[in-house]
Amino acid sequence: MISRRRFLSAALAVAFGLGIGGLGAGVARADDTIVFAAVSTKDAMTDIANDFAAAGKGKVVLSFGASGDLAKQIENGAPAGIFISADTKWVDYLDKKKFLVA
Repeated sequence: MISRRRFLSAALAVAFGLGIGGLGAGVARADDTIVFAAVSTKDAMTDIANDFAAAGKGKVVLSFGASGDLAKQIENGAPAGIFISADTKWVDYLDKKKFLVA
């Protein structure tokens, strides 16, 4: 079984490798990647974002909250390049409403 940190690292690597991101809002610049992530992933995501920036791959702007709250924000137009949910029902919810890009 892989650790949560390793899973999140792999998920971000795939997402960034596919060019997902590049949305700007608030304190984010146009070339920053905005990640909406469950608050339970805060420590791991902060480490991953810092490692990503230190490697010169760009800035990651993190927004943490309850998975349902984040999903509703995305549904209402919040700019998120990546959504990391603690509950798959919210991923399914956004997918059913066509808010996810494969």
